[in-house]
Amino acid sequence: MATLVVALLAALVLEATLAPCAHAGENVRHGDWTPEPGTKRLVLRTGWGQRVATRDSLGAGLSLGSDWDGNFFAAGLGLDIGLHWGVELSGEYYEAPLAANSVGRFAEFSAWTFLLQGRWRQPLRRGRVVPYVTAGFGRSFGELNDASTTSLAPGAPRFDDRTQESWVYAVAIGVEHFQAPNVSGAIELKYIHNETHMAIDGVRRSLDLSCLHLSINMRCYHPGPRFDPGLRPARSGRWTPYFALRLGTLWSTEPDFHPQLDWNYEKGADAYGGASFGADGPRGLGFELAIDQYERGVGGTSAVTGERDGVLEVSTWNVVPQVRWRRPLLDGRLVPYVLGGIGLGLTQGNDGCRTPPAGVPTLRVDDVSFVATAGAGIEYFVADNIAVGVEARWVHNRPEAEIDGKRQTIDASRIVLAASLRIYVR
Repeated sequence: MATLVVALLAALVLEATLAPCAHAGENVRHGDWTPEPGTKRLVLRTGWGQRVATRDSLGAGLSLGSDWDGNFFAAGLGLDIGLHWGVELSGEYYEAPLAANSVGRFAEFSAWTFLLQGRWRQPLRRGRVVPYVTAGFGRSFGELNDASTTSLAPGAPRFDDRTQESWVYAVAIGVEHFQAPNVSGAIELKYIHNETHMAIDGVRRSLDLSCLHLSINMRCYHPGPRFDPGLRPARSGRWTPYFALRLGTLWSTEPDFHPQLDWNYEKGADAYGGASFGADGPRGLGFELAIDQYERGVGGTSAVTGERDGVLEVSTWNVVPQVRWRRPLLDGRLVPYVLGGIGLGLTQGNDGCRTPPAGVPTLRVDDVSFVATAGAGIEYFVADNIAVGVEARWVHNRPEAEIDGKRQTIDASRIVLAASLRIYVR
C-alpha cells in the first residue's frame, strides 16, 4: 500500500517536473505508440501472481510446500528514459506455506521485499508489444506467521519469531501489451534470490527461501496522450466502463469475538487487495462489481497457561455489487465519491496449527454470508483515462463458525483503507 500512496503523491508533484519534457502525446505518431527518443515518462505498476517454483528442500527437514501455493503482490513507481531504459522502486509481498518432514504443513512464511531495479525494453509492432527484462537488488523482511511459535503441533520445529532481514537480488522477463498509449498489461516471470538465517530449535541455520513467481502486471504511463478533454468521464455525459485495482490494509471492528479468541494475533493491520469492474454514467451515478480478498490471523489465550498464540488464519473473498456517486471538481480532474452495496462473502480458515495449543478453543470457519459495504474516496486524474486515489470502506460481515464444536456467529467486520488505480476504457 505504501508504494501506491507514494505513487499518488509523486504523480501530483512530478507532473510539474515532467511538464517541460516533450509531452508523450506529442511524441506518439499517428497509429504508432512508440515513444520518441528522449521522452521521460512516470510509470506506475501493480501486479498479482503465484509462486510457481522453489527449492525442494530448505534444509533442516523443512520445505515451502507445493508449488502454485502462495500469493505474490507487487507495486512499483518508476521512470522510463528514452526508448529502451528505465528505473523502478518496487515493493513486493509474497507468502508460502512452511512444512516440516515430521508434521507436514504447520505455518506460513511471508516476506516484504523492496527493490531498486533497472529495466530494458524493446518496443515492437509500432509500440503495441514490448518485451523487457529487469534486474535489481534490495532488502527483504521475512517472518513466520499464522501459527504458534511456542505451542506448535508436537514434533514441529520451534522458530525465532523475530523478523528476519536479508539482502536479495531479482531478475525478471516479461511482455507488455498496450491497450492505449499510456496503459499496458503484462505477463512477467520473476526470480527472487533470498538466503536468510533463522534460529530453529535453538540452532541458527541458513535457509534458502528463493522463489520463482509468475504474475500479471498493469502499468500506467504519465504523461500520456492528449485525449479530448470532453471524453473525461466526469464531462462526457456517457456511460464509460472502467477497471480498478486496490491495495491496502485493514482493521477489525470487533477485535475480541470470543473470551479466548481475537483478531489481533498478526499485530496491527493486514494486507488487502481488490478489483472492480464498472461504469460511470451521467449525473455522477455509477455501478461496479467489487471483488475483494483479505486475510486475518486469529490469536488464542490459553485457559491453562494464560499465554497467547496463533490459532488460525481466516481468509475472506467478497463479491459485492456497489452503487457509486461522484462529485467532480476542478474541471473533472479531482473526484470525491461515496459508494455502498450488498453482496456475498466466503470466509474460510486456513494455515492453522495441526493441534490447538493447550487450553485454547478449537476454531473452524467455512461459511458464505451476506456482506454490506459503505465507504468514500477521492481520486485524481493523472490522464484523461487514468485516476489514482485513496478509498476507505466499512465491510460488515458476520459469518458462522464452529468454536469447540458449537456453531455460533462471529463478527468478522473490517475497516479497509486502500490506494486505488482506475483505468477507463473507450
